[in-house]
Amino acid sequence: MNSTDLFIDYDVFLKNYEIYKTMSDIPSFDFYNSLITLINPSYNKESIRRLGEYKEKVKNVDNALFTSDLQEKWAQNQLTVSLELIISILYADKIDIQSNNSLDGLKNGKGKILFYPHYGSYMSILPLLASQGIKFTVLMDEGMTHFWDEIIQKVSYGQNIKLHGIQNKKSMINVLHDIKHGYNLMMYPDFTAGETPEYSGDFLSKHAYIPLGPVKIAQKLRTDLLPVAMEYKNNQLLPDITIDKPIDCSNSKEAATKMMKYMEKIISSDLSKWWCWEIYNDTILKK
Repeated sequence: MNSTDLFIDYDVFLKNYEIYKTMSDIPSFDFYNSLITLINPSYNKESIRRLGEYKEKVKNVDNALFTSDLQEKWAQNQLTVSLELIISILYADKIDIQSNNSLDGLKNGKGKILFYPHYGSYMSILPLLASQGIKFTVLMDEGMTHFWDEIIQKVSYGQNIKLHGIQNKKSMINVLHDIKHGYNLMMYPDFTAGETPEYSGDFLSKHAYIPLGPVKIAQKLRTDLLPVAMEYKNNQLLPDITIDKPIDCSNSKEAATKMMKYMEKIISSDLSKWWCWEIYNDTILKK
């Protein structure tokens, strides 16, 4: 490690995976506390530098709901969110993930379209459900595919996750093929990096774009569009996973609006945990 590395960085985690795996034989809270202490900004200069960098990214957010106190808290969350994912990866196959309804519907037949916002440790959904035998196909920025390619080769549940770089023009064809063969598509559609959405509406007290992609895919394949929720009970480190009732996709705009409202409710519960403030002005607000 060099002076700009932290023990919770993804590249450090990959390079020392076997050490982290051995460490995960201890209870998850002990593992978490041991690493959180090492990155405490009170003692770590790199953590202090990163906090300043994170706060700079969101200082001009055009939304009065996102107060200066929340911006400070947002920076703290950005510093530690990778540790939450690391814990999910390491401990996912050591526990039983609880759900208020059966997950069997995600294991049989045609794949479903699942969605959740870029909120908290949103990527933890993949290891937590893949470890329960649920198959996923995922579109992600190619900058993160290397990390996940490495991870799925190392973990026991890796065979249940397929990755596709969003920049690759053939990826959507491959994803549609996966869904037809029982893989569930996990999406985070609180914004779109593609064409400007045709719909817009009220979102977090501002006029914002409403992505349509998940609705279109569900319509095309005649499969369910399912909301996902994560609940952390009694300050537990790994959440319970809830798969809610499908959204009616017979009307595109109504379905997309319901999808955004569902995500808005999650985001509003703690605005400091929503990653998208970083791109809010340029990508989410309606021009």
